[in-house]
Amino acid sequence: MPRKPRLHVPGGIYHVILRGNNRQPLFFSASDRLDFESLVEGGVARYACRVHAYCWMTNHVHLAVQAGRQPVGGFVQWVAGQYARRLNRRKSRCGHVFEKRHRALLVGGESYLLELIRYIHRNPVEARMVEKAGAYRWSSHAGYVGGDTRDWLTTHWVLSLFASRLSEARRLFDEFVHDDDAEARSCNGFDRGGNVDDRVVGDDRFLEQVMERAVQPAPLSLRSLDDVVASVCEAHGIREVELIDRTRTRRYAKIRAEIAKKAIEMGVATLSQVARRFGRSDAVICRSVKRYFGSGDRNE
Repeated sequence: MPRKPRLHVPGGIYHVILRGNNRQPLFFSASDRLDFESLVEGGVARYACRVHAYCWMTNHVHLAVQAGRQPVGGFVQWVAGQYARRLNRRKSRCGHVFEKRHRALLVGGESYLLELIRYIHRNPVEARMVEKAGAYRWSSHAGYVGGDTRDWLTTHWVLSLFASRLSEARRLFDEFVHDDDAEARSCNGFDRGGNVDDRVVGDDRFLEQVMERAVQPAPLSLRSLDDVVASVCEAHGIREVELIDRTRTRRYAKIRAEIAKKAIEMGVATLSQVARRFGRSDAVICRSVKRYFGSGDRNE
């Protein structure tokens, strides 16, 4: 059965899940996680979205991301693609870093958002890595309760739901996250979506509203080769690292050619720059562009 297209709701909150390929580790050191955070910061600025919560586990990550005008997928593709290249370079290896397709579940209403953030912050607790959410360095919990935070993390909206005074809001939020009631900690489908539509976590009324508000994504503002790569990969439902592998799959050759053609037309890269990015020769990319699109202008 073909996959359903991703839902883009400007201003919508998404639970984004990125897993290591075959559940392999994504992070091997503190510097790896800090590098990933720097990319998230860059992605927030580039795609004008907001991050309301995050947690970097060993072999997967969770984010609560609020979409801006552009779909969340562009942000995720850019961050994941950049990190995969950097990690493979550090490890002197090649191949997949992330699973083929990230999850991006649209979350309905403030109550669902609060449950999602609790779910994200309690991940290390449920994995028995720490006893309290605040003891885990690599989540946004500290940013909510007055500890170390990140400039790109948005906390004021969620905290305002608890109290008008910041100190009181932080205290109540901390109590909320550490509530050990099993029912309150139910994941509510945050890792798999709802029964009616597995792209959405919410009640039937929210699902109806989503279908009314969902829009066709506006074209990305393609300002760089990174933007072109993220846009084309998102459209084809693949990760950039798949285009770097030494595979002779015709589909990937055509996608590389599409990226080259678009990058040249937009004036953001030359054919040679695209070839270097994917570890191919200029001649190979040129032949692919000619084969699939009838043009091979090198634009050097």
